[in-house]
Amino acid sequence: MATLQRFPTGGQYQEAVQHPGRCFSDPDLRSASFERMAMGLPKMISGNFASVFPMTAVSGRRYAVKCFTREVPHQLQRYMMIGEYLSKRRPWWATDFQFIRDGIEVDAGWHPILRMNWVSGLTLIPWISKFISRPATLNSLAGRFDELAADLAAARMAHGDLQAGNLLVADSGELHLVDYDGMYVPGLEGLPAGEVGHPDYQPPSRSQADYGPAMDRFSAWLISLSLKMLAADPALWDQLNPGRDDYLLLGRRDLADLTSSPRFSILASHRDAEVRRLAHIARDILPLPLAAIPALAVPSPTGAPAQASVPTAAASRIPGWMRSHIPEPVDAPGQSGVPSPAGHAQQQGGIPARSLTWLMRGLAVLPLVAVAGAVWNWPVSLAAFVTASFIVIMSLWGLYRRDPLTRTFAELRRGRRRAVSNVSQAAREISHVEKGTARVERAVQRLASQHAKKQASVQADFDRRQRRASHQVESIDRQLSKLGSRRQHEISRRLKKFQQTYVKTWLSQAVVDANQVPGVGAQLVTKLRSFGIRSAADFSGITYIHNGRSTTVYFRLASGGRIHVPGIGEVKARRIDQWRQSQVANAVRYQPSTLPASELNVIDAEFAAQERQLQGERTRVTQQIADQIATIQRELDAALADVDKRHQAERIPIDQRKMELAAKLAQAHSGHLTAQQQLLDWDSRLAAAPRLALSRFVSTVFRG
Repeated sequence: MATLQRFPTGGQYQEAVQHPGRCFSDPDLRSASFERMAMGLPKMISGNFASVFPMTAVSGRRYAVKCFTREVPHQLQRYMMIGEYLSKRRPWWATDFQFIRDGIEVDAGWHPILRMNWVSGLTLIPWISKFISRPATLNSLAGRFDELAADLAAARMAHGDLQAGNLLVADSGELHLVDYDGMYVPGLEGLPAGEVGHPDYQPPSRSQADYGPAMDRFSAWLISLSLKMLAADPALWDQLNPGRDDYLLLGRRDLADLTSSPRFSILASHRDAEVRRLAHIARDILPLPLAAIPALAVPSPTGAPAQASVPTAAASRIPGWMRSHIPEPVDAPGQSGVPSPAGHAQQQGGIPARSLTWLMRGLAVLPLVAVAGAVWNWPVSLAAFVTASFIVIMSLWGLYRRDPLTRTFAELRRGRRRAVSNVSQAAREISHVEKGTARVERAVQRLASQHAKKQASVQADFDRRQRRASHQVESIDRQLSKLGSRRQHEISRRLKKFQQTYVKTWLSQAVVDANQVPGVGAQLVTKLRSFGIRSAADFSGITYIHNGRSTTVYFRLASGGRIHVPGIGEVKARRIDQWRQSQVANAVRYQPSTLPASELNVIDAEFAAQERQLQGERTRVTQQIADQIATIQRELDAALADVDKRHQAERIPIDQRKMELAAKLAQAHSGHLTAQQQLLDWDSRLAAAPRLALSRFVSTVFRG
């Protein structure tokens, strides 16, 4: 396992920077001077894993020198590839960026640094606060930001932390992107993200796995839409961000759920149509999964005049962004003015307007002639009237349909119907891709569940083998743990036996004597001895058997039998028993409470020998078990690796399918957004187009 490199602290760097000529390897920095704080120490800006020192070279060029205080995984690889890629492309928004591997010496050790050009200007939030009263300037900056996002996308790059604090507007008005620690460039595929970005500018679900050329899309949409909303209504700045916090118009809580966000509700219901339009785009784009968000391409407001450099778009009133999507109607109305119906009736089918008027007047007379003929033959006159009326009506209808205004309006309606169809088709495509994505996600979950079960099964099997292998040592450990209690039990057993022997010896020395037992004379003592009772140790007690009025006394012998001694009645027997009990009490009182040291040494020696034997057995068994467990662990690792390998092989086609579906979903959402904007444009053009009423057309034709 690789160990992380130890870096100096910010204070150690600060001490080293006091002597630029000795600590830096870069020639410009060796002769540079540092900015001083109040105490005379080098000015230091501390960050999450680095300290930055502003330096000024002899040439007057200012640098920001970043010194690292802790290691970030793959840091060296990232900076080398990012620096190489930026130096090759030299994007207009980037600052000079040079990674120097052995850049600074601290405590006899060399450490890497980043040397960046110092850009004098304001970050985005202070800049907005300064220019909030100038909507045109805000709108211009929004356009430059869109160009920056487009340039990143075209280069297949991503910043990784696209947020207001990393967007710097220079004093010259140029827009710069700074802090490239989490940047992605081609060649860094497969690495995890070094950071997940500022939470006020990132989707709530973003993780370190989201590392690639598409990881800036959410941030780019959010910043671009926010700038355009502020340009449309600068009052939103004080209304939605009065404290000038890190976010623009929407913060992390708003992004977690736009539908319940009070700030987003203000934008979605704003009195300005442009703010509402941009809010609706945010509502459609921001909740999407990061992989499904299309690249930034905010369309112009519906019906907005195109640039003067595109005369065809201006003439047809189609926004420039739609020109590649909407075919121009052949007879679309121009912007130079809408001709009057009379003007459109100047020529119909090649007939001059005046001739057309007299022709239609002549046709209109035919029904009157037919009515006049009813005097002679009314059935024929009725048929002629109907025929003439039909000819007049169809002629008028045909001329009306061929009128340029009518044809233009019909073409616009057909275009709108196509746009509605495109919106529906795009929505169906999104639904279709989302269903496919859901199926793939279910497949991923099933595969993950199966993989977890296989791992658990393999682990459980090997755990059982390890437990069986460990059973022998567990048995020895139980015996070792019981040695102490067994020793104590043995001491107690031997002490009890020793005390019993002591009491028995005491009682054997307590001889039955006439002087000791009141009422028992020499004759009875002799008789007791004749029956084998010489001392207190020869009997254990007395039993009384009552036979009616008489009571027979029996002595319980120590050997287990009993005898009756003639001449000893109940009173004398009780006295003899009391004497014996007093002897037993005295013996117990004076019996030893511990074993002799010799006995204890013998017991300790016995149990020490048993412990040595068990410990030796345990060592032997433990070594055997360790070998078995090592073998089992190797087999387990191999089995788990095989399970993981199979899982990864099964995941490859699923992951490929997920990537394909994510790309399709992004394309589908982009197409849906375009189709919606096309529909809005057709609605606007249809509402603005003049519609020629049939009655007005007929009146114009007959009036000439």
